[in-house]
Amino acid sequence: MKERLLSALADLWKNHRGRTVGAILGLLFAMLVLTIGFFPTVFLVLCSGLGYILGGRLENGQGDGFLMFLRDRLPERIQYWHTKHF
Repeated sequence: MKERLLSALADLWKNHRGRTVGAILGLLFAMLVLTIGFFPTVFLVLCSGLGYILGGRLENGQGDGFLMFLRDRLPERIQYWHTKHF
């Protein structure tokens, strides 16, 4: 029984990877909506996605330019405070 289940899961992963990942993500999203609500779930997904994108850029060595762009867009008061105390 266990071998048949593992074989079926391996077949799903090999032949229908996109559908399998989509179903798992949909199930996870539905569980989060039911437990913590819609807007907290959307906020969590957005923050996770942003972290994933930023982490990927930093991992590939592209993050320095993006971080400098964010720093340059901060108001002058925040930049002054940041450079003064750190």
